Amino acid sequence: PNELRTSLGIRDRSHSIALEQARTYHKEALGLMHSFWLKIQASAGKNLKGLAAMANEITDRREKARQSFKWMLTQHANDVQVLGQFASFLQQVMLDQEAYEAVVEKIEA
Repeated sequence: PNELRTSLGIRDRSHSIALEQARTYHKEALGLMHSFWLKIQASAGKNLKGLAAMANEITDRREKARQSFKWMLTQHANDVQVLGQFASFLQQVMLDQEAYEAVVEKIEA
């Protein structure tokens, strides 16, 4: 049933909410990663406790995003929108070019 609904572009509210949550975690992880590297440049290793806390936040958001996308993909495995967002997450946050390319191939198939 989800496959037919997805192919027709019909999405329920839980789909939209879950995808938005995954996007939010993705964006938060990117923002935290950016801040982390800026802080490293600015502190030159002076504030290691702050950097460790930021690294933990990055890890938390990455994992939340990964879990959100994992759930979305179990519900909507062929949804191009979900796959596209997941591919971006893999490339930008997880820095996994090989996995990114595999998802892009699935989208283009």
